[in-house]
Amino acid sequence: MACSETTAVSRATTESCAVVSTFAENKAPDRIRHVASDGSDSAGDGSATRPFQSLARAAHNLSPGTAIYLHAGTYAGGLSLSDIRGTVASPIWIAGAPGESRPIIQGGGDGLHFVRPRYLVIQDLEIRDAASNGIEFGAHTQTHPILSAVVSQQDLAAEIAGSKLIIEERLDREVAHFCYPNGSDRDFTPATVQAVRDAGFRTATTTMPGMVSPATDALRLRRVGVEPALEERYFAECAAGLHIR
Repeated sequence: MACSETTAVSRATTESCAVVSTFAENKAPDRIRHVASDGSDSAGDGSATRPFQSLARAAHNLSPGTAIYLHAGTYAGGLSLSDIRGTVASPIWIAGAPGESRPIIQGGGDGLHFVRPRYLVIQDLEIRDAASNGIEFGAHTQTHPILSAVVSQQDLAAEIAGSKLIIEERLDREVAHFCYPNGSDRDFTPATVQAVRDAGFRTATTTMPGMVSPATDALRLRRVGVEPALEERYFAECAAGLHIR
């Protein structure tokens, strides 16, 4: 998840997120396939001048190191893509075209559904009206401030409850889960947790590593972080309580 700078409710909230390294860091695609809403799946070749019209066509026979750039526009959701498999040295990217408005994937129960992906980077896409069949949208504030620096109760409510209401209006369904920006123990306070509770969230996650038990406060959930480049047994070991500080 990329961190964004904010011009939020207090100058003190401009503190940025911690940098998280991923397998795609310092890597760039070797080749690019283009998709545009006015392209053609039959006459296009995926070049910038002759783009495909659909992501499904562009995703056919992808090889590691390839990027699919979706140009600004609206594309049908509900697409299932199987076996898009990059490598740790050469991932595959599916992204909005650089320098353009984010393309919109609209509708469909899944928005986008991936089966057996590996080393796949998804970025700069906007998913709309796809909130069923396993997809759960939570809230993360409106402008990503560091909430421990937000002292006004009104501003806290605007960031926390306000983000919940916006997503609920877009999806026409309850948003029950929240994630604290940055999420370390210094980035939120008891007043923050109370504002999350007052907004009606059922759970909230931190970025603090650790296990969860029935006695854990549902608004202070810890998590286990894993990366695709780690050994396959690593997650199982974390779930058993190993590697947790």
